[in-house]
Amino acid sequence: MSCRLSGNLEGVQVAHIVPQAELAWWRTNDMSVYNTSETPLLNDKANALLLRADLHVAFIKRHIVFVPKPASDSGDMRLVAHIWECSPELEHLYHNRELYPMAVGVEMLYARLAWSVLSRLKAFLLCNTDRRLELRVPTERPAPAGDGFVTAASCELLSATAAKKQTPKKRKPYCNEQQDFITTSSRQKIKHALNADTPSSNVT
Repeated sequence: MSCRLSGNLEGVQVAHIVPQAELAWWRTNDMSVYNTSETPLLNDKANALLLRADLHVAFIKRHIVFVPKPASDSGDMRLVAHIWECSPELEHLYHNRELYPMAVGVEMLYARLAWSVLSRLKAFLLCNTDRRLELRVPTERPAPAGDGFVTAASCELLSATAAKKQTPKKRKPYCNEQQDFITTSSRQKIKHALNADTPSSNVT
């Protein structure tokens, strides 16, 4: 098997999508129900993919995430790499590059994306600037700055509130589609991307 991003056969490593360091979160949210085997282990092929060693390191550091995007020619959804860190080489070689087919779980990919995004939330809120926010959880009403923006001071308070609520919580039942962590549309997009044929070109 080759690296699912570069296609290289040598120097590949097994990368966990939900990191091993998040085992407590994995167990709390019963993520093993999405495994391809009947074992409740984090080391399941639904939670793993092969990456070249340097790309594995970038993935661990959250410099790379995998997201569904529409292909430029047909509009079909394809699973591609999205480069978050400023790296001219990574951007040139792999940004919007389609991944080779793999047997990973849709739910694992979505959890990894959320895990990567939320790690940047504090820095986003503490930039001392007004932010356009849409709050979907009960909280004290933040001070508006106009045009849908929230004041910098309110952003700082929201960041402090979020920091106090980092203890993992049990997900809502999977059958509750409106409250489920993974939305129906997101699952469909990623499933469609995973079922795509071998990539032939980058997505624009």
